[in-house]
Amino acid sequence: GHKFKPIGTRLWDMLRTSEVYFASPQDLNAPFDCQLDLAKAFKLALESAGRQMTDSEGRRWRAMAADINRRARTCGVFSLSHGAIVGDQSHLFWPHYGDSHRGVCLSYCIPHSFVRAQMIGMAPVEYNTNKLFTALNKLSFATKPPFADIEQVITALLTTKSSAWSYEQEFRLVAAEPGLKKFQREWLIQICFGLRVPDGVKQTAVTSLRKWGYDDCTFAEVYVPETGLLDLAIREIEVAV
Repeated sequence: GHKFKPIGTRLWDMLRTSEVYFASPQDLNAPFDCQLDLAKAFKLALESAGRQMTDSEGRRWRAMAADINRRARTCGVFSLSHGAIVGDQSHLFWPHYGDSHRGVCLSYCIPHSFVRAQMIGMAPVEYNTNKLFTALNKLSFATKPPFADIEQVITALLTTKSSAWSYEQEFRLVAAEPGLKKFQREWLIQICFGLRVPDGVKQTAVTSLRKWGYDDCTFAEVYVPETGLLDLAIREIEVAV
């Protein structure tokens, strides 16, 4: 997955320590992102399955929804894109998240063993409510459900967004709490520099990353190929260390 970042002190600190920040759901800025009305969602989920909520289900659901909301508010979210970093989508990625091509794109390969051991869940973002409704309809009210069931709802809740954001092709890691999490250096497989990054900054970045132990990371840059006026492409670069 890809993470677009501006170049600055926060980026260098993140790379030097090999830590990434999992944001609190309340800090995400898109409308309704991680802030959906679960009571309304459950009602709509039942209706989509041709069911009506009984009084007993309503009482149990209100208690469960409070628990889910409480747990979701204390989670941490790390967002990546699995879309292309060049091509049509990249014309939006770089200006929105890569400091108008003055920043970088970090490409990670995160092992499933890390997700299983340390995350509540990992899932692509769905730009509709289907996944959330499916998770809600699977809940049983016969007995108090195990936390695993609630984890599925939390992951669905935190990976549901409006269709207006579908160009991002986002997926998310969901942790039990926000804050810094340690990533292994070998998980960072490439750094791609935007069109407007000076050569001197690229040189400094390569030198620093090699010093910090990113021995397997490759380096690339965005460029405008001769084949078109509005196209973008990437190429690997060799920078002397």
